[in-house]
Amino acid sequence: LWVANKVSTSTASDVVKGKLTEDICLNACDEGESVLTSEGALNGDGADFTQWTPISVAYGVTVVLDGDNKKISGLYINDSDAGTGSSVGLFGVSSGTLTVSNLSLVDSYIMGYQNVGSLVGSSAGPLTVKNVLNSASVAATLINAGGLVGNTGSSETYIESSGNLGSVASLGTSVGDYPGASPAGFIACAIGGQVTITKSFNKGAVSGFNNNAGGFVGYADGVTISITQSYNDGLVSGTWGAGGLLGSVYSSDEDDVVTLANVYNTADVNGTGAVAGLVGDMNGFKGKALYITNSYSSGRILKSMKVILDENGNPDKGAWGYGGLVGYAGNAKAKLSIVDSYFDVETFVGRTVGDVYASVDGVDEFADLERSSTEFADGTIAKLLHDYNADGVDGSMWGQNVTLENSVPTFTDVQSHKVGPVAYIEGKDGFESVHVDGSFTGNFELPEDVIINTPVSIARNFPTVEGENTYSTVMFPFNAEVIPEGVSVYEFDGVTQTDGKWSVNMKIADAIVANKPYLVQVK
Repeated sequence: LWVANKVSTSTASDVVKGKLTEDICLNACDEGESVLTSEGALNGDGADFTQWTPISVAYGVTVVLDGDNKKISGLYINDSDAGTGSSVGLFGVSSGTLTVSNLSLVDSYIMGYQNVGSLVGSSAGPLTVKNVLNSASVAATLINAGGLVGNTGSSETYIESSGNLGSVASLGTSVGDYPGASPAGFIACAIGGQVTITKSFNKGAVSGFNNNAGGFVGYADGVTISITQSYNDGLVSGTWGAGGLLGSVYSSDEDDVVTLANVYNTADVNGTGAVAGLVGDMNGFKGKALYITNSYSSGRILKSMKVILDENGNPDKGAWGYGGLVGYAGNAKAKLSIVDSYFDVETFVGRTVGDVYASVDGVDEFADLERSSTEFADGTIAKLLHDYNADGVDGSMWGQNVTLENSVPTFTDVQSHKVGPVAYIEGKDGFESVHVDGSFTGNFELPEDVIINTPVSIARNFPTVEGENTYSTVMFPFNAEVIPEGVSVYEFDGVTQTDGKWSVNMKIADAIVANKPYLVQVK
């Protein structure tokens, strides 16, 4: 990479800007070759692969990398040495200001000792990540493996419209002042500063052989955190402190606040204590507040990968430290607020909060937060979430297509992740539309994040005049017996020739057949 050479020779106050003009392959570039197996494991022993040297960003240097919707594949790091294997990723240590956007990391394997991330190993300066999608496998032989970032500290980290599809694992145990393995889909360990994550998702499996496993953040101490309009759909498994979004959140600063709004978890969460659908362990707080608003979890809460049973072999309704939304809230000085947030009491029969010592808002409402699987499937919960609008939290992006099998409440507005020829993704009248560039006529793969249990269209829009109806050519990747409201769907009905002119005849469709072309009118 040109930017790697440029950054390595930069000094304080330098600004380095780079833009990818084509996909980059570093290893396994011939047809049929790959760094990862289909299961996401290393393909072979890696002896034939060239190790990547992480890019370091010095203090005072500003780096802006625009991937221009291109892909980097074959990134290979396999170094468990305590020295050279610490703080590794595409970027190793970033002490300056780093911005990365519009980039996909695919078919890559990143194994280090500690502070390991596909994108950044350790970030000590401002970090901005937008529209980055990772499917690399990431692991640390000791601690702190993150799908995107291994470790952040004492600065601002902002992540928007990004996702992790790769498996993440931390294999070590407690070391010194570090409390445990800390694996996470996005940031393994955050110490100080501020973390903001919005419009993002994790679908990669997160596993740790010790504490602090989270779908987004594994371990946080002294950090102000905001996660909004984001979701986890990847298994989270650890020991103490496992949560669908946050593993363990501690605080040494009375001003720290953790905010979760319009978020959800649909995956199983497994651990030995302080385990929950959203936040595993809220402990050691000094006046810190945890606000959970207009969110839900429908995944199972497990111990040793099994449903928690009481002494009679029945599901344990009072399992200590296991909660539908929060596992353990263990400091009387801390404030816990759970408002209009729900969990599926049939996938987990226990309490909203596994164990509470914190000062609690809404404790009388906890019983009403336990909802049935039917209410999650039939649109009841989606409507509650959609209608919420208070204290700066607007739930209008929530929706659900209840005609789909195993559907859940989800987001119906934009979740944009640009890959290859995909120009943008937008929501309109219940549809998620994937618009392709101008005259593009080839094939492309749907980004994983587009499939969010709402109708999906692959569309090339005709030119339209503002105020008039919009017509699009569409192929749906599913069958449907009911036509969605707000649209008219027409199917091909042959061609006719009149006076030497050919016309394509269309008729109103009664149902939708997968992978068949239609003309759709958005009213």
